[in-house]
Amino acid sequence: MICIFRRLKYASTPLEVRYTIRRALACPDPSGILRQLLWPFPWYFVLPSPLPLQELQETPEIIDTRQSGIRNLFEIPLFRARDTPLRSLYRLYDDLCANRLYLMSYECEYISRRGSKRWRLSQIPDPHDADALRYAVLASLVEALVDVFNWKMELGIRRGGRPCDKSDERSTNFTKEIPPQWAQNVSSLGQRVNLINRETEPFAKLDENFLKRNIEASAGHMYTV
Repeated sequence: MICIFRRLKYASTPLEVRYTIRRALACPDPSGILRQLLWPFPWYFVLPSPLPLQELQETPEIIDTRQSGIRNLFEIPLFRARDTPLRSLYRLYDDLCANRLYLMSYECEYISRRGSKRWRLSQIPDPHDADALRYAVLASLVEALVDVFNWKMELGIRRGGRPCDKSDERSTNFTKEIPPQWAQNVSSLGQRVNLINRETEPFAKLDENFLKRNIEASAGHMYTV
């Protein structure tokens, strides 16, 4: 199978098959990755089973399996076409709860480069998550993304990979991101939850989007330029 993939690596098509093969070969289990990419039903990838906070904190290495090869996948056109904003939001949840903060930075950059209407933050569908804690974290994350992207756009950094706006009006000549309605309706937790590891983040600043829901978390790794 790998031999076939290596031959396809040198094919050239408008679907960027050669580039896709090269990226897939750089991932663990390239055969499995390509089967997932090429199987068309359903078109949009399904959401993996969400994990509880305790499991992510006790076994953070589970993220290495759930997001195996994710940085290469981000560069594959077919993956981007079939990925969903909700899957991306849940990956951010996994990264935050497992303290894989560098992955949060990569994920935010990936979302920022998605410029279609489907990837506007206001269009992220309600996950209707039955876990109250996870639901609160998801809502806080999407609201933190709103702050992050509006901050970046004020600097002239536009979504969708467009060239940086260097005009004098760059801080105002854009449409601001707004949170989806469902996020605004997610209530605060009854008990304070801490998602900050002070050993690795001794100076982390509490983010207000989380704090208003009784969650201690930092959004510092989401602010990338």
